[in-house]
Amino acid sequence: MRGCRIAQGGECTPGREALPAFSGFRISTDAPYGRSLMRTVFSAAYLLLAVFLAVTERGQASGGGGLLGAPKDVPPMRADAIGPELGGHFMLALPPHGTGTRQKVIDAQVRRWAQWGFTFMVFHCDAYERGHYRTMMRRYYDACAKAGIRAMASWGWFYWADPGPKHDPLYPARAWIPQIVRDTHDHPAQFRIDGVPVYSAFNCPHYMEELIAPLLAEDGLTIRMWPHMYYLLPESGDKLHCTDRSEVIAHMFDSFPWLSGLANFSGDMTAEQIVQLNRIMTRTAAARGRLSMAGVTPFYGSHALRDMGGFRGLEKQWRGILEDRPNAVWWVTMNDWKELTYIDDLPETPVWRPEWTAHDIATLLDHSGYRKFCEPFQQAYLEGREVRIERDRLFLCHQLHPARTRGEPGSPAHMFGGRVWRTQLPDRIFVAAHLTEPARIRIDDTLSVEFPAGVAHFDVPLRVGKPPRVSLLRAGRVVAEGVGPLPITESPRPGAWNYLAVELELRRDEADREPEMR
Repeated sequence: MRGCRIAQGGECTPGREALPAFSGFRISTDAPYGRSLMRTVFSAAYLLLAVFLAVTERGQASGGGGLLGAPKDVPPMRADAIGPELGGHFMLALPPHGTGTRQKVIDAQVRRWAQWGFTFMVFHCDAYERGHYRTMMRRYYDACAKAGIRAMASWGWFYWADPGPKHDPLYPARAWIPQIVRDTHDHPAQFRIDGVPVYSAFNCPHYMEELIAPLLAEDGLTIRMWPHMYYLLPESGDKLHCTDRSEVIAHMFDSFPWLSGLANFSGDMTAEQIVQLNRIMTRTAAARGRLSMAGVTPFYGSHALRDMGGFRGLEKQWRGILEDRPNAVWWVTMNDWKELTYIDDLPETPVWRPEWTAHDIATLLDHSGYRKFCEPFQQAYLEGREVRIERDRLFLCHQLHPARTRGEPGSPAHMFGGRVWRTQLPDRIFVAAHLTEPARIRIDDTLSVEFPAGVAHFDVPLRVGKPPRVSLLRAGRVVAEGVGPLPITESPRPGAWNYLAVELELRRDEADREPEMR
């Protein structure tokens, strides 16, 4: 695997209504759309930056490096002094009750994150001043301050968000990114390094230094960036979503000296690719005195399938993280319901806005088992120690119908029509166990070999019928047992092409029953 190439660029959508301007913006959006505008903007921005650096007599390598915006006297960043941090990527457009979510619901949600051991959360904006992004950002930042975890605002290219008839593709970035920083820069929950606010991004804009740094400097604002970026091939400039070449990561730090670190947005990768990219990112960043944020993804199903074999892929990712010791780890994602990567608690009411279309996705299934399975690994990472299994636990992962089930004609692919990759899904029931002592696992009437204490995985063919019954046996006797919450049917209606991933509630009062040996 030498890299996963993506399509470059994107189109602006004409004909949208003009967005309300923020107060205090200093660059007009009246220029016509086209290459001449972009050349003019970038030329002017380069000139502004050159003047700024000449006046302040400091480059990016001095006074701490990796800074954007106004001059700030901070000591050089010590990457090895930061972390371990545990967090996730949260899509700000999808709170539990939509834009009408009450503050007490948000507060409770963030308190749960803190109880799970999370130390920070990345709040991603696909736009700003649309869908109440500014209001939700403030409310989640406030909740983080109450819960004692740190917040990191995030953004993207914003090129898609053409504001209207002027067709200025740089308007969203020029307007929204400085405003996000203004809104959060001094908030008590803001993630900071040496007092400098830290921000993130998905597909971080390459123009951050040329276009945004002068605007931040005008407001006297200084930030650090710890984002995901598409990785540029040194020999061609092609963009990659993943790579196994350390020189590609080194090239990013050389090309963008304003980066304080990089984050692996691990969706749409196999478990092996995630582990490899986490490793080279961690090692290359450490060698350059920069920060690394490893990604963890439980399952991905959007335009492509990335299946993790139940819980096996997650264990593989976490074993790599415990070996590599990155500065931070983030779950990708907390709440991308449509791409099926989510691990957060399910929303209590539908969160779909019209552009997501309520009729384009099936009822969500519980994914909490993915996160709960990883709790011993997360704790080991945060405490800098080996994994400890302190109680017996069983985890179940499976579809709610067999692979032969066909989609419903006329139903959207993301609902019951059938995703393009549905035939690739393994027709299996997956069980993982945390074992304090050696034990055997039984799924319905199929018994495993004996597993040693630690983490064990066992799977059997999926069959239509009652919810799977999973038993834990020692010395030939059942010591704990749990039953899945939902049956397996021939219909795609329950859950469509998604996994149910849960921790089983174990009943121990039925112990000592003789198993049916097979």
